[in-house]
Amino acid sequence: MALYCRTPHYRLLQPVAPQSSKRPTKLPSKPYRTQINIQVLAETHFDNYDFELSLSVFHEQCFICKTFPLAPIYFNIGQIHLHLGERLESESWFLKAISIDPYLAVAFLQLGAVHVGLGQPAHARGYYESCYSVITRGSAADNADVEYDQLGLRYTLRVADVEANIRLCAAVEAAANGDSEEEWVCEELAIPRAVVMVPAGTIFRAQSRKRKARAEDPAKTAEWRFRDEARVIAEAPEQNLSGLQGGGTPRKKW
Repeated sequence: MALYCRTPHYRLLQPVAPQSSKRPTKLPSKPYRTQINIQVLAETHFDNYDFELSLSVFHEQCFICKTFPLAPIYFNIGQIHLHLGERLESESWFLKAISIDPYLAVAFLQLGAVHVGLGQPAHARGYYESCYSVITRGSAADNADVEYDQLGLRYTLRVADVEANIRLCAAVEAAANGDSEEEWVCEELAIPRAVVMVPAGTIFRAQSRKRKARAEDPAKTAEWRFRDEARVIAEAPEQNLSGLQGGGTPRKKW
Protein backbone atom coordinates (compact mmCIF):
# COMPACT_ATOMS: atom_id res chain seq x y z
CA MET A 1 0.00 0.00 0.00
CA ALA A 2 1.42 3.40 -1.02
CA LEU A 3 1.79 6.16 1.55
CA TYR A 4 0.95 9.79 0.79
CA CYS A 5 1.93 13.06 2.45
CA ARG A 6 -0.93 15.49 3.03
CA THR A 7 -0.53 19.28 2.83
CA PRO A 8 -2.75 21.87 4.59
CA HIS A 9 -4.76 22.06 1.30
CA TYR A 10 -5.17 18.28 1.25
CA ARG A 11 -3.32 17.98 -2.05
CA LEU A 12 -1.87 14.55 -2.71
CA LEU A 13 1.86 14.44 -3.34
CA GLN A 14 4.05 11.74 -4.84
CA PRO A 15 3.98 8.36 -3.04
CA VAL A 16 6.56 8.15 -0.25
CA ALA A 17 8.29 4.85 0.42
CA PRO A 18 7.89 3.57 3.97
CA GLN A 19 10.92 4.33 6.15
CA SER A 20 13.00 1.38 7.18
CA SER A 21 13.63 0.78 10.87
CA LYS A 22 17.06 -0.67 10.16
CA ARG A 23 20.18 1.21 11.11
CA PRO A 24 21.80 2.91 8.11
CA THR A 25 24.60 0.82 6.70
CA LYS A 26 26.87 3.76 6.02
CA LEU A 27 27.16 7.12 7.71
CA PRO A 28 29.01 10.14 6.41
CA SER A 29 32.56 10.19 7.71
CA LYS A 30 33.08 12.40 10.73
CA PRO A 31 35.73 15.11 10.77
CA TYR A 32 39.15 13.93 11.86
CA ARG A 33 39.08 16.13 14.94
CA THR A 34 35.84 14.53 16.10
CA GLN A 35 37.39 11.09 15.74
CA ILE A 36 40.25 12.10 18.02
CA ASN A 37 37.77 13.48 20.56
CA ILE A 38 35.99 10.13 20.61
CA GLN A 39 39.24 8.24 21.15
CA VAL A 40 40.32 10.58 23.95
CA LEU A 41 36.94 10.04 25.62
CA ALA A 42 37.38 6.26 25.44
CA GLU A 43 40.89 6.57 26.88
CA THR A 44 39.57 8.69 29.75
CA HIS A 45 37.02 6.03 30.71
CA PHE A 46 39.74 3.39 30.44
CA ASP A 47 42.04 5.32 32.76
CA ASN A 48 39.14 5.69 35.23
CA TYR A 49 38.72 1.86 35.23
CA ASP A 50 35.30 2.18 33.60
CA PHE A 51 36.05 -0.56 31.09
CA GLU A 52 32.47 -1.21 29.97
CA LEU A 53 31.93 2.44 29.07
CA SER A 54 35.33 2.58 27.39
CA LEU A 55 34.37 -0.44 25.29
CA SER A 56 31.10 1.18 24.23
CA VAL A 57 32.89 4.35 23.12
CA PHE A 58 35.50 2.35 21.17
CA HIS A 59 32.69 0.39 19.50
CA GLU A 60 30.99 3.65 18.54
CA GLN A 61 34.27 4.92 17.12
CA CYS A 62 34.57 1.81 14.96
CA PHE A 63 31.09 2.40 13.56
CA ILE A 64 31.19 6.11 12.75
CA CYS A 65 34.89 6.77 12.08
CA LYS A 66 35.48 5.07 8.76
CA THR A 67 38.58 7.13 7.87
CA PHE A 68 40.36 6.48 11.18
CA PRO A 69 42.90 3.61 11.38
CA LEU A 70 40.77 0.79 12.78
CA ALA A 71 43.44 -1.83 13.51
CA PRO A 72 44.70 -0.03 16.67
CA ILE A 73 41.11 0.47 17.84
CA TYR A 74 40.36 -3.23 17.37
CA PHE A 75 43.55 -3.98 19.30
CA ASN A 76 42.37 -1.74 22.15
CA ILE A 77 39.02 -3.52 22.33
CA GLY A 78 40.77 -6.89 22.40
CA GLN A 79 43.13 -5.62 25.07
CA ILE A 80 40.24 -4.58 27.32
CA HIS A 81 38.47 -7.92 26.89
CA LEU A 82 41.73 -9.71 27.70
CA HIS A 83 42.11 -7.59 30.83
CA LEU A 84 38.56 -8.60 31.86
CA GLY A 85 39.41 -12.28 31.38
CA GLU A 86 37.25 -12.66 28.27
CA ARG A 87 39.83 -14.52 26.20
CA LEU A 88 37.63 -15.74 23.37
CA GLU A 89 36.16 -12.29 22.85
CA SER A 90 39.61 -10.71 22.88
CA GLU A 91 40.82 -13.27 20.35
CA SER A 92 38.15 -12.24 17.84
CA TRP A 93 39.16 -8.57 18.07
CA PHE A 94 42.87 -9.29 17.74
CA LEU A 95 42.08 -11.33 14.63
CA LYS A 96 40.08 -8.41 13.24
CA ALA A 97 43.07 -6.13 13.83
CA ILE A 98 45.34 -8.53 11.95
CA SER A 99 42.86 -8.81 9.08
CA ILE A 100 43.19 -5.05 8.55
CA ASP A 101 46.90 -4.73 9.32
CA PRO A 102 48.70 -8.09 8.88
CA TYR A 103 51.95 -6.46 10.07
CA LEU A 104 50.61 -5.49 13.50
CA ALA A 105 53.01 -7.75 15.35
CA VAL A 106 51.74 -6.90 18.85
CA ALA A 107 48.36 -8.40 17.91
CA PHE A 108 50.11 -11.72 17.13
CA LEU A 109 51.90 -11.44 20.47
CA GLN A 110 48.62 -11.00 22.35
CA LEU A 111 46.98 -13.85 20.44
CA GLY A 112 49.77 -16.09 21.69
CA ALA A 113 49.08 -14.97 25.25
CA VAL A 114 45.36 -15.69 24.77
CA HIS A 115 46.03 -19.30 23.73
CA VAL A 116 48.54 -19.79 26.53
CA GLY A 117 45.76 -18.81 28.91
CA LEU A 118 43.43 -21.24 27.14
CA GLY A 119 45.94 -24.04 27.61
CA GLN A 120 46.74 -24.35 23.90
CA PRO A 121 50.54 -24.03 23.64
CA ALA A 122 50.66 -25.32 20.05
CA HIS A 123 48.34 -22.55 18.82
CA ALA A 124 50.22 -20.02 20.92
CA ARG A 125 53.55 -21.06 19.43
CA GLY A 126 52.11 -20.63 15.95
CA TYR A 127 51.13 -17.03 16.69
CA TYR A 128 54.50 -16.31 18.28
CA GLU A 129 56.26 -17.65 15.21
CA SER A 130 54.07 -15.41 13.03
CA CYS A 131 54.99 -12.47 15.25
CA TYR A 132 58.68 -13.35 14.89
CA SER A 133 58.44 -13.54 11.10
CA VAL A 134 56.70 -10.14 10.96
CA ILE A 135 59.22 -8.24 13.07
CA THR A 136 62.27 -9.86 11.46
CA ARG A 137 61.00 -9.38 7.93
CA GLY A 138 63.73 -7.75 5.86
CA SER A 139 66.10 -7.16 8.79
CA ALA A 140 68.48 -9.05 11.01
CA ALA A 141 67.06 -10.56 14.19
CA ASP A 142 69.56 -8.61 16.31
CA ASN A 143 68.18 -5.28 15.08
CA ALA A 144 64.47 -6.02 14.70
CA ASP A 145 62.98 -4.63 17.92
CA VAL A 146 59.85 -2.57 17.22
CA GLU A 147 59.19 0.71 19.03
CA TYR A 148 55.44 1.37 19.06
CA ASP A 149 55.66 4.62 20.98
CA GLN A 150 55.45 6.74 17.82
CA LEU A 151 52.14 5.01 17.03
CA GLY A 152 50.65 5.72 20.44
CA LEU A 153 51.45 2.41 22.18
CA ARG A 154 54.06 2.67 24.93
CA TYR A 155 55.63 -0.69 24.36
CA THR A 156 58.76 -2.08 22.74
CA LEU A 157 58.39 -5.46 21.09
CA ARG A 158 61.70 -7.28 21.49
CA VAL A 159 62.81 -10.20 19.38
CA ALA A 160 64.38 -11.89 22.42
CA ASP A 161 61.02 -11.89 24.22
CA VAL A 162 59.27 -13.47 21.25
CA GLU A 163 61.97 -16.14 20.98
CA ALA A 164 61.62 -16.90 24.71
CA ASN A 165 57.84 -17.30 24.28
CA ILE A 166 58.40 -19.76 21.42
CA ARG A 167 60.84 -21.84 23.49
CA LEU A 168 58.47 -21.86 26.46
CA CYS A 169 55.55 -23.08 24.34
CA ALA A 170 57.77 -25.78 22.84
CA ALA A 171 58.80 -26.88 26.34
CA VAL A 172 55.19 -27.06 27.49
CA GLU A 173 54.27 -29.08 24.41
CA ALA A 174 57.15 -31.48 25.05
CA ALA A 175 56.10 -31.95 28.66
CA ALA A 176 52.49 -32.56 27.61
CA ASN A 177 53.65 -35.25 25.17
CA GLY A 178 55.76 -36.93 27.83
CA ASP A 179 59.03 -36.28 26.00
CA SER A 180 60.63 -34.30 28.83
CA GLU A 181 59.88 -32.50 32.04
CA GLU A 182 58.86 -28.88 31.68
CA GLU A 183 60.70 -27.75 34.81
CA TRP A 184 63.93 -29.41 33.72
CA VAL A 185 63.72 -27.97 30.20
CA CYS A 186 63.10 -24.46 31.52
CA GLU A 187 66.04 -24.69 33.91
CA GLU A 188 68.45 -26.15 31.34
CA LEU A 189 67.58 -23.66 28.59
CA ALA A 190 67.01 -20.71 30.94
CA ILE A 191 63.45 -20.24 29.65
CA PRO A 192 61.12 -17.95 31.65
CA ARG A 193 58.07 -19.73 33.05
CA ALA A 194 55.73 -16.89 32.04
CA VAL A 195 55.17 -15.56 28.53
CA VAL A 196 55.93 -11.93 27.68
CA MET A 197 52.92 -9.90 26.60
CA VAL A 198 51.74 -6.30 26.32
CA PRO A 199 50.75 -5.16 29.84
CA ALA A 200 47.05 -5.02 30.60
CA GLY A 201 46.90 -1.24 30.99
CA THR A 202 48.67 -0.48 27.71
CA ILE A 203 46.59 0.53 24.69
CA PHE A 204 47.02 2.61 21.55
CA ARG A 205 46.39 6.24 22.45
CA ALA A 206 45.91 9.43 20.48
CA GLN A 207 49.33 10.80 19.67
CA SER A 208 50.52 14.00 21.33
CA ARG A 209 50.52 15.89 18.03
CA LYS A 210 46.87 15.04 17.45
CA ARG A 211 45.94 15.95 21.02
CA LYS A 212 47.66 19.31 20.62
CA ALA A 213 45.78 20.03 17.41
CA ARG A 214 42.53 19.05 19.12
CA ALA A 215 43.01 21.78 21.73
CA GLU A 216 44.14 24.50 19.34
CA ASP A 217 42.19 26.84 17.12
CA PRO A 218 41.27 24.99 13.89
CA ALA A 219 42.52 27.91 11.80
CA LYS A 220 46.02 27.50 13.25
CA THR A 221 46.24 23.82 12.42
CA ALA A 222 44.53 23.81 9.04
CA GLU A 223 47.78 23.22 7.20
CA TRP A 224 47.86 19.57 8.39
CA ARG A 225 44.26 18.91 9.39
CA PHE A 226 43.38 18.03 5.82
CA ARG A 227 40.65 15.58 6.79
CA ASP A 228 38.62 18.30 8.46
CA GLU A 229 38.78 21.25 6.14
CA ALA A 230 40.42 22.57 3.02
CA ARG A 231 44.08 23.40 3.40
CA VAL A 232 45.13 27.00 3.90
CA ILE A 233 47.92 27.41 1.38
CA ALA A 234 48.43 31.19 1.33
CA GLU A 235 46.71 34.36 2.39
CA ALA A 236 46.68 37.66 0.50
CA PRO A 237 46.62 41.05 2.25
CA GLU A 238 43.28 42.81 2.10
CA GLN A 239 44.69 45.84 0.25
CA ASN A 240 45.59 43.58 -2.68
CA LEU A 241 41.97 42.54 -2.99
CA SER A 242 40.45 46.02 -2.89
CA GLY A 243 40.23 46.22 -6.67
CA LEU A 244 38.69 42.82 -7.18
CA GLN A 245 35.08 41.81 -7.14
CA GLY A 246 33.48 38.38 -7.29
CA GLY A 247 35.35 36.31 -9.86
CA GLY A 248 38.38 38.61 -9.95
CA THR A 249 37.26 41.34 -12.36
CA PRO A 250 38.33 44.93 -11.62
CA ARG A 251 35.79 47.00 -9.72
CA LYS A 252 34.42 49.89 -11.75
CA LYS A 253 34.21 53.37 -10.25
CA TRP A 254 31.26 55.52 -11.27
